Amino acid sequence: MWLALPEIFSYLSNSPFVRAIIISGAGPKAFTAGLDVAAASTSGPLAHVSPPQPSTTDPTANANSQSLYSQPTGTPYTTQKPPPPPPTLPPDPARLARAMLNHITTFQSCISSLEKCSKPIVAVLHGYCYGLGIDLSLCADVRIAAPDTKFAVKEVDIGLAADIGTLS
Repeated sequence: MWLALPEIFSYLSNSPFVRAIIISGAGPKAFTAGLDVAAASTSGPLAHVSPPQPSTTDPTANANSQSLYSQPTGTPYTTQKPPPPPPTLPPDPARLARAMLNHITTFQSCISSLEKCSKPIVAVLHGYCYGLGIDLSLCADVRIAAPDTKFAVKEVDIGLAADIGTLS
């Protein structure tokens, strides 16, 4: 959803029918609950954070493995299934860093679209306001928080830097 923010706020910023923008949470419990770590770790840059495992196609990885250059067994024209393709290797550090830079730059531009909006933005906060909710509210011109609002930057608990603007 956050990828749509630049388009939405560009439209609202340029519309002659909009005089102010109010952002609020849709549910009764939270303005935003923050990053879904489980979902983020299965795709995108966080999916490649774990160290690469030894390749199963590398003959030096396991002394009992069959050589990559050994001759296939069996007769030609056999009905045996071909062996499965080797596992793909993780991207090299330079490509991984570039992909992470692209992801962070795209994400930052989405949040910055609120800041660049020419109309006044009011953030109405209630319940939990974690992570990205703090970033969104900091880009707003006016912030109104209910007495039950709880703020937290939880990225530090899992070793991530709050790099979208929370700490600046």
